[in-house]
Amino acid sequence: MSSELFECPICDSDCFEPDLISCSGGHRVCLECVASHAKACLLSRQNPLSCPIDDCHSSYSKEDEKYILETLIPLSPEQKADLNDPSANPIELLEKVFNIKFGAPRRDPLRTVSHFDDAVALIHKASKVLVLSGAGISVSSGIPDYRSATGLYTKLAEEGETDPESLLSIQTFLEDPTIVYSLSEAFFRYEYVPTFTHFFVSALEEKGKLLKMYTQNTDHLERDAGLTRVLQCHGSRNSFICLQCGTVSTRSQIMDELMVGVPYCKKCPPKTSVLKPEEILFGESLPDEYYKSYKQDMASTDLVIVAGTSLKVHPFCDLLDIVPAEVPRILINREVVGKPGQFDLCLLGNIDDVFRKLAHSLGWSIPESLSDRISRLSRSPSASESTESQQHTPINYVTPAPVLQSPAESILVEQKTEEISVVYDPLLFDPAAPPFTLPQALMP
Repeated sequence: MSSELFECPICDSDCFEPDLISCSGGHRVCLECVASHAKACLLSRQNPLSCPIDDCHSSYSKEDEKYILETLIPLSPEQKADLNDPSANPIELLEKVFNIKFGAPRRDPLRTVSHFDDAVALIHKASKVLVLSGAGISVSSGIPDYRSATGLYTKLAEEGETDPESLLSIQTFLEDPTIVYSLSEAFFRYEYVPTFTHFFVSALEEKGKLLKMYTQNTDHLERDAGLTRVLQCHGSRNSFICLQCGTVSTRSQIMDELMVGVPYCKKCPPKTSVLKPEEILFGESLPDEYYKSYKQDMASTDLVIVAGTSLKVHPFCDLLDIVPAEVPRILINREVVGKPGQFDLCLLGNIDDVFRKLAHSLGWSIPESLSDRISRLSRSPSASESTESQQHTPINYVTPAPVLQSPAESILVEQKTEEISVVYDPLLFDPAAPPFTLPQALMP
């Protein structure tokens, strides 16, 4: 046992290392404070597996989450067996035990929003639209998502990986950066074209309607589509930082190295310091810009559109909890996600198809064909790039089929539009199950 003492930032008590739990944001809190916070959260139906530090909301590692559950909740033998499954999600298990969805108290959906035409009217009227997006909006560009049936995590699980998320963690990168680079190899080596959805959001900005786009994506396609009012919550794969000297390089500057393997910093001694993509890996804190702006943005919006996300990654998935209840929320996705009452309208189907129909109903002209979208790309070097990077020839468009092969254009443009399902006030828990109750040990 380590003899070094650390001070808990909540109760100010001195604790040894084994008596502390660290969140992904880097805060170390004593077990007693973590347990007290978890109990208080359960009583108010908030996420009990989140950091108790104010304004942090970061999560713990799966091992620590399971430890908290085992010591806090009187689980049945069957539930303990589920918890010991390497692929188990502690939050989902806890929600199943209590038959609830953790988060803000259930919000009553707005009774004035129940049809597709209502979504059109809301966008037409809004002046501070907040867009929250995930990997699903980039799938039609050729970039796979993570959690769908064909996503990266699903494929890794099929190959026998019990904890796919751990492969994209900062710990894994520090131990063996080749793993992270191999999983992202296709992205680093190819260019992708923004989808119709990206250009729709760009049109929102052009028309003065966009407050901001919060994206979990690291593909940079939002900026390629011309967006400036965008916050990349999980960083970007278009820039790389040396963890030793802090030098930042652009993807174009190190493309030759990316094409053959792991890139190294050119300012440090040769082959001594691996460059890390400036994307946020599991175990890292979100950018300072996120924490500086999210509260004000959530409070200022007059319409929220959520698109292409599973809403499972914290703290991004908690953003809707602080949006005022009276603000309309629209989900555009393949399937229903989120918490009961969280959305007023769910437009389900091919995400690009939904935005095409919205654009048509609004009378907006948005780049449709592949060639039109390529001609509208905004890829001038940023102000932070050096003269050397500006002179570097960017790589050609060589993306996986079917995105940039000639048959793909007709597929993207002429494909039969999928049916769009309109779902009003989806009930995400089982109404036949017993009502929510706390274990007797946790009752106040």
